[in-house]
Amino acid sequence: MNVKMLPTLHKLITLEMNKQTTLKFLKTLEMVLGVSTPIEVKSIKFDPLLFYDYLLNFSKSNNYLYQAYSLMCLHHLIVQHELNVPSYLQLLYSTLTPRLLLSPVMSTYYDRLYKYLISSYTPLYASAAFIKKSLRLCLEAPTGSILIILNFILKVLYALPQIHYLLHRPAIPSYRYPDVDPFETTPFTSSSKFDIDLRETQIEKSFLWEHLLLQQHPHPKVALLAQSFPTSEDDPVILPPELGIKDIIDPKICPVTTTISVVVNPFMVMSNDQTVNEPSKTDCEELGIKYKTSLFDVVFD
Repeated sequence: MNVKMLPTLHKLITLEMNKQTTLKFLKTLEMVLGVSTPIEVKSIKFDPLLFYDYLLNFSKSNNYLYQAYSLMCLHHLIVQHELNVPSYLQLLYSTLTPRLLLSPVMSTYYDRLYKYLISSYTPLYASAAFIKKSLRLCLEAPTGSILIILNFILKVLYALPQIHYLLHRPAIPSYRYPDVDPFETTPFTSSSKFDIDLRETQIEKSFLWEHLLLQQHPHPKVALLAQSFPTSEDDPVILPPELGIKDIIDPKICPVTTTISVVVNPFMVMSNDQTVNEPSKTDCEELGIKYKTSLFDVVFD
């Protein structure tokens, strides 16, 4: 086997294993209870309130997969059966940590999150907070994850023009520099409380600047997607194309990570031992991206 095919093969195997795990979890929930089923399981599944508590408890679990699957189940019950989960937004928001970037359910998670944020269930300030937090995560993310998040953000901005104020702040110095961004100056850790009030994130005073840094990303696909954000109030948000499997498992994308976060994003520092595969000058010229020898060379002026 060609050695160059190993990263692609690894990603395909990972995706298949994730699919099998998801199907196994869903089949367990749909399984008909037999005589041999423990009485504890029967009592939970037949009682809607106990089953709700079961999912709610797992949504606060330290196991990230259990947490994600439980939130997806609650999402289905909210949308399809109008279940009232008062703390659902806070629980969703608490999962936006660097661990999500390495989770096998990340793509599915953001697909469900998009459907929820553009629905009537979610207030606009909450949708804005999710966008801002996700874009900040991009400063720590592997390149494949950045593509998923940027695609998600552009779709939400396209569907919700009411939150375009995050892009079009007045042209005054206080809205140009990351160090004056009031959004979430306290880092979220594993010991932080789950019931976060999204109104306390100061999203109404914040703005988006992270995509300006990503425009200088060493990988052309990320830079091109970041450059598609509107630069003025007259520019419309262009709906991005759907990401295909080739975009995610491209061996040229998967190993790449950003290294700018320690400099401008001190709130979410995570260990990162991955190396960077920079594109060639020819790759940049084909996509119309300015070639740079350094990773990031951004000046806010």
